[in-house]
Amino acid sequence: MSDTSERIEIERKIRNACNGISYISETDSLVEYFAAKPTREFDLKFFLQAIGRPDEKYCEEVDASAFFERLTKTKSWQSEEEKNNVRRFARLQKVLFENLKDIRVYKIGRIRIDIFVAGVDPDGLICGVKMKAVET
Repeated sequence: MSDTSERIEIERKIRNACNGISYISETDSLVEYFAAKPTREFDLKFFLQAIGRPDEKYCEEVDASAFFERLTKTKSWQSEEEKNNVRRFARLQKVLFENLKDIRVYKIGRIRIDIFVAGVDPDGLICGVKMKAVET
């Protein structure tokens, strides 16, 4: 597979895994694919530059396993729709971890928060998924 076709295939897999997923907080948000420009290093500072928000003051990195743990555990009280969402998040987690390296979760902002689950593809492109949350 050429670099371009591999990148397209990874994007397709991630977009397909996003279908029908809602991130639930004080508001519901669709989970969407994103890609940022490649960067020579992958840490919070370079990530903020890659997404065009280098001056953002409210940022935190969250452990990726902990982030997905609460999203991928079925609870007895959940509706069938909520259980489907849990299964979709488990599938998304699998797709991300199989296709990207160095997975990070960044929460950016206060109250209205942009959440990025990002990794690096084989070509060095930062990509993954993004969603919004409201936390008061």
